[in-house]
Amino acid sequence: MIVIIEIHPTHAQRNPDSFDETQSQITTLARLVDQRLSHMRDVAAYKWINGLPIEDTDRERIVLESSQKSAEKYQLEATSTQRFFEQQIILAKRIQQDWFSQWRKHGFNDYHYADLDSEVRPALIYLGEEILVAIHKLEPWNIQRNRYGRFKRSFTNGLKVKEISAKDKTRLFKAVMDIKAHPGG
Repeated sequence: MIVIIEIHPTHAQRNPDSFDETQSQITTLARLVDQRLSHMRDVAAYKWINGLPIEDTDRERIVLESSQKSAEKYQLEATSTQRFFEQQIILAKRIQQDWFSQWRKHGFNDYHYADLDSEVRPALIYLGEEILVAIHKLEPWNIQRNRYGRFKRSFTNGLKVKEISAKDKTRLFKAVMDIKAHPGG
């Protein structure tokens, strides 16, 4: 008698031979997060020119609500996905603060920034969705914990935005690895 057991792919352990695939997915995810954070100079410039504060709780709430809604679409658990986006928001504000500090010390020097409403926000929304797609493909909940070190190095090395520290990059990686599959997924 032969018994066939079907294992749902989102709950199965990753195939050990998929190391290179996972490595590639980690690199892609880091590149997308880096692109998203790279837009913070333009966000900071818009706020600087218009005398706006860095903290924008209304906008943060919109981003977090959107991340929760999109999480289910990609079979990601909403709360853990939101924590990942919260970490990105923390880093985004740090980057903006760094630019504000530089401009206070050295002047703004007529930096030509992209328009927030017509260019930057659409890019941020697009990248946010692409990040969720990348996390869905990565399935961090299935990655063997003993492989975290190498994947962490790939992820943190892929974040080129100079305004964030190694510790910040590690926190962001941990937030990615803490994302869970949607209970119904």
